[in-house]
Amino acid sequence: QGRKLYIAQVHGPAAGIGAALAMVCDLMVMAEDATVYMAFAAIALVPDGGATQQLLQAMGYRKALETIVEGKHTSAADCARYGIANKVVPADRLEETTQAWAAKLAQGAPLAQGAAKRLLRQVGGVSYEEAILLEAKEQDGLTKSEDCKEAVTAFFEKRKPVYRGR
Repeated sequence: QGRKLYIAQVHGPAAGIGAALAMVCDLMVMAEDATVYMAFAAIALVPDGGATQQLLQAMGYRKALETIVEGKHTSAADCARYGIANKVVPADRLEETTQAWAAKLAQGAPLAQGAAKRLLRQVGGVSYEEAILLEAKEQDGLTKSEDCKEAVTAFFEKRKPVYRGR
């Protein structure tokens, strides 16, 4: 859960639990004609799989409630505007764009990426002081890692670091 980044690739209507699964991923790339659809209202249910939390955080109470109770299809453009999606691309470039982004992220520092993911999932519900403490705890572990030592060495040698996740 906390170490790897997950990218959702949405190529059509993501509905119901599929929408929830896409939104719970860390990052999202959508085709221009894709949508996130809250189908639950049509069958007298509420979203599940964490979708209510994801929508509330992205849209705010009023827009999230409207989306849920009206069973709305949210366009890819609106998903990008609300921060639900990171990138919106033509459908014929979706796979290529997602794979290229994943390859680029895979070259990054996996321990720091995992720490950033954990922090962002925690700090929204804590005080400023608690956020600083959580950051310090993560930073302490990172500064002792082989990856950090490699990055500092690579910086001074003017080369790209090679991360091993240790």
